[in-house]
Amino acid sequence: MTTEVCPYCRTKAGADDPSIACEGCGTLHHADCYAENGGCTIFGCNKAPGDEPKVSVSTPELVAATASPVASAPQSHLGPAPPPSSRHGVASGNGR
Repeated sequence: MTTEVCPYCRTKAGADDPSIACEGCGTLHHADCYAENGGCTIFGCNKAPGDEPKVSVSTPELVAATASPVASAPQSHLGPAPPPSSRHGVASGNGR
């Protein structure tokens, strides 16, 4: 008897487990794994779940978002940065 491995959970899928063979490619999956994935787990199989919808932003939405005060860079509440330190005239304690 040949024991196959479920490509979803990567454990044995055999006659003792409720299994399903994909209608698209014939790959054996546990029935629960197939259901949880929403279809076949094999890349390129026509019974695999479709891509999740992508977020789309229209040009007017993008312009409105970049023009709003929320989208602008936060202002520092710490005050101005200190001036850059100068190494000129600073004596080193190690004689170099």
